[in-house]
Amino acid sequence: MARISIDEIKNDISADGWILISDTYQNLDSNLEFKCNKGHTVIAPWKKIRENRICPTCMRERLKTKEFKNTKKKKNEYRILALDQATHISGYAVFNNKNLIEYGTFEATGENDIERSVQVK
Repeated sequence: MARISIDEIKNDISADGWILISDTYQNLDSNLEFKCNKGHTVIAPWKKIRENRICPTCMRERLKTKEFKNTKKKKNEYRILALDQATHISGYAVFNNKNLIEYGTFEATGENDIERSVQVK
């Protein structure tokens, strides 16, 4: 298998507006420093970034700004939150009685199950 060059990494991420800050590359598991397309610093191995360009700072900002419909529950109604059991990208649905009022997906980017569980919570 051919060794990946630093120039190949730079070319690959530039298509998504990312910039490689590091000037040396050892292997797929060694950490590199990147700047995402919004200017945040991301330190991660190439193995992780080449599969999915996710900036943790952008993810946190996106979650904070997501607007959920806030509908008040009436006295005799019930509300249900349904979650799937995925470990990285989970779907959710909110029902008010039998009516769907909100749905979507949530991506947990933690390094392990505990970190991802905390993000979902």
